[in-house]
Amino acid sequence: MRFIRDRASHLCQLWREGLWGKLVALLYAAAGLYVLVRDEFWRPKHADTWAIFNMIPHLSLAWWLVGALAIVCLWLFEASFRVQRKGREKIAALELKTETPDLVIEWHTSPEAFSTLPAQEGTEPSGREGIYIFMRDIRFLNRSTRPLSVEARLNIYLGDDISSGPYLSPDQEDIPFPGMEKVRETRDASIGPHLGRIIHVPPQTVVHGYLTYFFSKAAVQFFVEPISASRNQRILYFLSAAQKALAVIEHISGSSRIVPLDPAGSFRFRDHPSSV
Repeated sequence: MRFIRDRASHLCQLWREGLWGKLVALLYAAAGLYVLVRDEFWRPKHADTWAIFNMIPHLSLAWWLVGALAIVCLWLFEASFRVQRKGREKIAALELKTETPDLVIEWHTSPEAFSTLPAQEGTEPSGREGIYIFMRDIRFLNRSTRPLSVEARLNIYLGDDISSGPYLSPDQEDIPFPGMEKVRETRDASIGPHLGRIIHVPPQTVVHGYLTYFFSKAAVQFFVEPISASRNQRILYFLSAAQKALAVIEHISGSSRIVPLDPAGSFRFRDHPSSV
């Protein structure tokens, strides 16, 4: 019957706490330590008197049963306490995981596009060909009491509607662009360090830096073919003028938001519903 199976399962769960094994190990260790001290250091004259079995009180069966019952009651209490504590920890972990993080995103500049495409087809390429997009001086403020794992994807919309319109999403770079690193080191340290695809934000901490996105040459040819100097400028103009937003995902809680980037300002996760 079900109520018997449920109680048997609970008893097995208590048994899996392993308290009996710990008790036996503790008694065995205590007995071993006693024998070591007795035989190697103490060495009493009447060794038989101090033998372990001779020292056990010769109690009646009733007293032995009372003692065994007391041990079982203590085991039940301790094992139940441990099972309940594990249950509370699991519930707390689930509540923490599903809680909307108190994350604030601040930015002061719009994304900037930079082309490494040759001016004409057949021109010798200088490094990786494509269009880089930089999101400079962005801050992730974690007001929560737990760490956050944040991803910020860039969406570039083909229309004015960022709620349901089609969009392009460039690849996010984990490796910084050398030119931006040179600018940061020599001219403008306020840009901050390069932030990779996954941004780890400790509790009660601000992480500041810049994000890098990349359209490959093959992806750029979606806009225009063939590549030329004038059309290259048209691509950059389109990327600068288009509506843009960050699709921000907090991976631990699974919370996600669309953050419009025009105008510059701040965005708090808890003030908006999930939208990615």
